[in-house]
Amino acid sequence: MGIKLALGLGAHVVAFTTSDSKRQDALKLGADEVVVSRNPSEMALHGSSLNLIVNTVAVSHGYNWRKTGKNGRTSENRKWCYLTGWQRD
Repeated sequence: MGIKLALGLGAHVVAFTTSDSKRQDALKLGADEVVVSRNPSEMALHGSSLNLIVNTVAVSHGYNWRKTGKNGRTSENRKWCYLTGWQRD
C-alpha cells in the first residue's frame, strides 16, 4: 500500500524490507529502489535522503526516521490524498 501511495504522489519510491527475497516483489509493485534494512551499507545510502516515510511495520523496529525528513511535507501529502479522493483498495 505504501508503494501505491507514493507512486500516486509521483514520488521516487524507495521500499525497505528486512529480506532480500522480497526485493523483486517490491520492484514488481513499482518501487524504484529497494533497500534491505539489515544491510548497513544499503541503509547508509538513504540516511538523510528521504522526504516522506510511510511506515507500514506493525512492530517496533528501532529506527528514528524523524531525523531523515527534509521538508516536512507530511501534511501537504495528506491534503493531496483528501483533495484527490485517493484512498486505499
